[in-house]
Amino acid sequence: MALSAGIKRLVFEFVWPWVVENIWPILQAHVIDLLLKGLRTLSESIFHEVKHRDDASSTEAEEKADAAERSAKLADTEAERDKQESIAKIWREVAEKYRVDNEELRRKIEDIATRKQHDLCTDIRSSSPSLEQRNEVLVLTLNGKSTSLPALPSPDEKP
Repeated sequence: MALSAGIKRLVFEFVWPWVVENIWPILQAHVIDLLLKGLRTLSESIFHEVKHRDDASSTEAEEKADAAERSAKLADTEAERDKQESIAKIWREVAEKYRVDNEELRRKIEDIATRKQHDLCTDIRSSSPSLEQRNEVLVLTLNGKSTSLPALPSPDEKP
């Protein structure tokens, strides 16, 4: 029992402060790096999916405009030609609207990702773990969330 108490004292007074000072910043940097990569991948995936959908819609609108222009050239009457040219113009406007909306959405996705990256980095950098003993159980607390840790091994136990 005295040996176990000595080990716990060593952990609490020397090892844990060393871990928080020297190891925790390394872990924070690694977690930040992983989160930033994940957010970049997620935002790029969302953007590419939306872009693919909007490109297809824009292409379809352009094709309909081209078809209306062909119909206008083949029209038998001035009224029919004007109608088809109007339809073509509307489809060109629709295609341009898809392009503009896609660019606006891309900027919004980038803005959201940048804000979330900043927020996550700030949260991680401001966090500091604490270790305490509650009823013979070691408890790790990080950002207000506590987790019970497995018991320290006894010196008599073999790994």
